[in-house]
Amino acid sequence: MNVFMSPAYDDELVYNVCTRYLAEFPTVSRERIITDVFGVNIVLSPHLPRNLHQFCERTGQVIAKTKEEMFWWHSMYPFICAYQTSERRAQARDYAFYGRAVRRMPGILAAIEPPKFLRWCPDCVVEDRARPDCGEAYWRRTHQIPGVWQCDKHGTDLVDSQVPRFASVTSDHPAEMMIPRNVRPFRKKRPCSPMEALLRKHLVALLKAGHFEDRPEHPNFREAAARAGFGPTVKIDYTELYEAFSEYWGDVLERLDERYRTRPAGVSWLHAQFNARGLMGQPVVRELFDIFFRDRCGLDVYQMPPLESSYKRFMPVFYCPNPYAAHGRGEQVKRVTRCKDNPDILDISCKCGFTAMVSAASAGKTMTMADVIKVGKFGPTWPEQCAKLRAEGKGLSQVAKELNLPENTARYLWRQSKPLLAADEKTLKKQESAK
Repeated sequence: MNVFMSPAYDDELVYNVCTRYLAEFPTVSRERIITDVFGVNIVLSPHLPRNLHQFCERTGQVIAKTKEEMFWWHSMYPFICAYQTSERRAQARDYAFYGRAVRRMPGILAAIEPPKFLRWCPDCVVEDRARPDCGEAYWRRTHQIPGVWQCDKHGTDLVDSQVPRFASVTSDHPAEMMIPRNVRPFRKKRPCSPMEALLRKHLVALLKAGHFEDRPEHPNFREAAARAGFGPTVKIDYTELYEAFSEYWGDVLERLDERYRTRPAGVSWLHAQFNARGLMGQPVVRELFDIFFRDRCGLDVYQMPPLESSYKRFMPVFYCPNPYAAHGRGEQVKRVTRCKDNPDILDISCKCGFTAMVSAASAGKTMTMADVIKVGKFGPTWPEQCAKLRAEGKGLSQVAKELNLPENTARYLWRQSKPLLAADEKTLKKQESAK
C-alpha cells in the first residue's frame, strides 16, 4: 500500500511527519490513518517511533527514506541509546524497525528524562515558515534534548509547548498548529556560560553522530578523580570534588535540577554516581563527568583502567587450605565475607565446596588447615578421603588421626562416606593416574 505523505524536513521528528499527515484529514478517523501508515494502530511517540519498516515501505513513493535513515536522522534513538549496551541498542533497533514489544524501552526513555514538553525555537520557526521548500514550523530533534536550553543554531532560548513528552492519542498535534503565528514575544536570549555551550555542543553531537560508539558501561571515575588530586582511589574526597565540580559547571547544575532531575546534584549524588553498579546510561550525566575531567583536569575517563567492584577493591585475597581438593595449593577462594562481630575474622568459600573461618592475618599467603579457625563445610573431597582410608581397613580413630581431626568430627565424615569396593578402587586409581 502506498501512502502519499509530504517529505520529511531536515531534523524533523517522525512524530511531526505523521501529525502533519493526520492534520490533512481531520474528518477521517485517526485509527484508519495510522493503520494505513504503519500497518497497525499505534500510539505515536515523539521520541521512540516504531514500525519504521512498514512506514518506509508505505511512504517510499514520496519520502524515499530507509528505516535506518529515519532511525538515525528523524528520531531520538541515537541520543537515548548513546550509552546503552550493545544488547539494548539491538533491542531498540528491533523495536524501532518492526515494533516488537520491548518492555524496557519506555523505562529507558523515562531514565533519560527528556523535557516535559516538546520545545521550539522562535528563530527557527521564522526561518522555516519563510523557506519555500517548507513554509511551516515543525518539531526538531535538537530542541528536545535534555540538558539543552538554547537552540544550537541561533542561541535563542527554547520555548515549551503544550504537547507532553510522552505518547498520547490526545496530543497528536503538528508544531504548526501549536506554535503561535507571532513568535516575537517568545524570543529571548539569556547569557550562556561557556560551559553550558560546551555541554550543548557535546549533547547535540551525540544525536547527530550517525553511529554508536563502544563505550564502557560505567567508566572508572574514581581513578580519574584520584589522578586529578581528589584523594586515593579507595577514599575520594567527594566534598572537595563536588566543590570543584559545581564551581566548574556553575548554574548548569541548578538548571538541571529545575528542569528534569528528581534528586538534586550534591555530594551524596556524586558519590552515588561514582559508585553505582552496572550501566550508567544517562547521556547528560555521562557528558557532565566526561567534560569536567577532560576540560578541567586534562584526563580522558575512557583511558582509565576498568572499574573494579567494591568487593574486589576492599576484600583481601585468600587461598584455599583444603589439602584434598583437586585444584591443589594456591587456589584463590571465590568469596570472602567479613564477620559482623569481629572484622579480623573472615568467612571464606571455595569452589571445591570448602568453607571456613580464618584470621585476616592469613590473607595473601598459602594456608594450611592449621590456619583455619573453624570449618563450616568440608565439601565432597573430605568424605571421599575418609572413604579411601576406610577401604584400607583403618578404623575411626585411625581415620581421625590421618585427617588430623577430632574423633567427633571424623565420625561425621565417617557417616557420610562408605568403604570403596574393589571396582571403585580401580576407577579411583585410573582417575588419579589421569590427573
